[in-house]
Formats: sequence, C-alpha cells, structure tokens
Amino acid sequence: MNQDPAVDRRPSTAVDRRRPRQLCCQEFIEEYSAYRDDRMTPEARAAMTSHMASCASCRRYDRVIRTGVEALRDAPEVRPRKPLEVAEVRRRAELARPLA
Repeated sequence: MNQDPAVDRRPSTAVDRRRPRQLCCQEFIEEYSAYRDDRMTPEARAAMTSHMASCASCRRYDRVIRTGVEALRDAPEVRPRKPLEVAEVRRRAELARPLA
C-alpha cells in the first residue's frame, strides 16, 4: 500500500496550545495551593479550571477549601491568654497523668 509521504498519519505529539493540558486528580490536588494563591502561569491555571469543569470530586474539593477559608477569614480574632510558666505546665501534666 503506497502512502503519500507528505501525509503523516501518526498521531501528533505536538501540544495543542488552544486546549489546556489534562490533569489527573492527584496533580490537581498537588497543584491546588499554587492555584489558590494565584502562583500559576495562565496555561497551568487554565488546566486547573478545565479539570474542575469535568471532575465533580475536584469541584467539591475546591468548594470545601473555599468555604473553610471564608469561615476562617470571617471568624473573630482570638487573642492568646498569658503564656503559662514552664513549672505550671509541668504541674498540670502531672495532674493529668493517670495513676499506675
């Protein structure tokens, strides 16, 4: 069977610049902090957005993290109490130790 050598029938190995690269869920999770902190290239960000559009599990992960971050931001400021002295910490630890 003669084929025209000018026509390459093999799949292209070139990256299609119009479509974001496909991520698996593990890559999505590993790269999520950079996504949230806006420390990604536009191409990497597009890949994250594209993955979320097609993956219900990772959309849920994003929603849970966003909800948690909002809750922490909305929480009232907690001021620490005066630090305990080392001797007081040791005394409380002794009192909490079960009797043998």
